[in-house]
Amino acid sequence: MNVEPVSSKRRPRKILVADDDEGVRAGLVANLELEGYQVVEARDGGEAIRHATEQAFDLIISDVVMPIATGVDVLSAVRKLKLDTPFILISAFVSEDLVARALGEGLFAMLYKPFAMERILEVVARALKQNAVLIVDDTRTFVTSLASALRSVGVRVETCESGESAIAYASSHSVDVCVLDLVMEPLDGLATCEALQAVDPRMDIIAITGLATNEQVRHIARRGVATCLRKPFEVRDLLTAIARVRAATPVKR
Repeated sequence: MNVEPVSSKRRPRKILVADDDEGVRAGLVANLELEGYQVVEARDGGEAIRHATEQAFDLIISDVVMPIATGVDVLSAVRKLKLDTPFILISAFVSEDLVARALGEGLFAMLYKPFAMERILEVVARALKQNAVLIVDDTRTFVTSLASALRSVGVRVETCESGESAIAYASSHSVDVCVLDLVMEPLDGLATCEALQAVDPRMDIIAITGLATNEQVRHIARRGVATCLRKPFEVRDLLTAIARVRAATPVKR
């Protein structure tokens, strides 16, 4: 009995690449197609918006500065369509205002030119997995509020209110980024971090705290966490940290 390979049954992921620099665009398209993706090109922001409104994409990669519309304008247009399509912005330079706008629209990651093609392919693979951001904090009102704020900009979120439940979740689900409170009971943030890294040594963890001592922060830093945010923090600060982690680290296998 002949069995058709699983890979042949699955449709190729469709990616929109928008960049007015023909060299950059052609290089991205060629490499993505070599990875087996179906790619549609846009030469300016207006063309990108038209493609995004006429057909569905699994991922959009866009330059920031383009004729007719910026990459952030393209992202805004996609979100107005109520689409949660992962969106990666690339740029040689971008203003803080544009970054803030993009983060507020649920930007997946921001990469700066010049970038290694291997790195962007890793970020693409990570984005297409669409794994959830896991928030771990034993204060229910805080977890609920933070999760709601992240979901409002298109971030996929799961929550746990104890270290034990977070470990159980990570043991049966892939986690994109873990946002972990340091001061919890009975299992504190450091012990939870160690257990989560035992489950997945490459898990990206962002520590958060309102009460942790400097010594606790130093201990968690030695575990290789991406950063530590002090409560109260702005949601944009967390979105920035998440976007940086996604752009800076390889996809989890």
